[in-house]
Amino acid sequence: MHEEKGTASFQLKNCGGESSIDILPVSPFALADAKRELGWETNTNTATYVYASQAWQITKQTTYLQAVDILGSEGTLVEESGTKGTDGYVAIYKWAGEKPDSFVRITFINNIARSIEIHDLTDE
Repeated sequence: MHEEKGTASFQLKNCGGESSIDILPVSPFALADAKRELGWETNTNTATYVYASQAWQITKQTTYLQAVDILGSEGTLVEESGTKGTDGYVAIYKWAGEKPDSFVRITFINNIARSIEIHDLTDE
C-alpha cells in the first residue's frame, strides 16, 4: 500500500521563524502492524457502545456498579467533587453511544444515580 507523505508549516509563537513537520496518514493496516510490533492485541474489537435499550434500564436508584453491569463497561469519569467514599461525594460518568456525539451521562451522589442524561443513542 502506498501512502503519501505531506508537509505542514506552522509558526511558533514568540519563537520567530517557521518550522515544519511531516504528516503521514495512517491506514488501518499500518496501525494494525504498529500494534502487532508493540505486542498490543489487534484481533478483538474492544470498543463497547451503549444503546438506548440499556440506558433506559438505569433508574435513579442504580448504583455505579449496577450501571457498569447494565451498560457493559465502566464509564469515563467526567467530573467529581468531594472525597470518594465520603458522604456527599459526586461523580459524573459518561458512556459513548455508537453514533458520534451520542452518549449517556449519569451523575452519582454517594454512589447512587441521581441524574441521567441520554443523548441520541441508537437501538441495538
